[in-house]
Amino acid sequence: MAGSDRFGTAATVAAQVFPASETVFVSNGFGFPDALAGGPAAGAYGGPLLLTAPTALPSATTQQLQRLQPARIFVLGGTSVVSNSVITQMNGLFP
Repeated sequence: MAGSDRFGTAATVAAQVFPASETVFVSNGFGFPDALAGGPAAGAYGGPLLLTAPTALPSATTQQLQRLQPARIFVLGGTSVVSNSVITQMNGLFP
């Protein structure tokens, strides 16, 4: 499975492996420590791990969040690696 970039690849995996999920994990896509640690937790919850840029939610990630309509989103790494603006963007997807 592949996408046009790392964000698209994570979104493609989510689309292919998770037809539905109440829980989604989101991690900064420019570093691997949070995603590496969050991968097993996402698997334990039965949900995908999607990637984001530090200050903007990529369209591939946005599309998967809108498709899944998760009840819970765990943002990994804190606001130093995933800004409040990304959290605000995610919250705006679910009025």
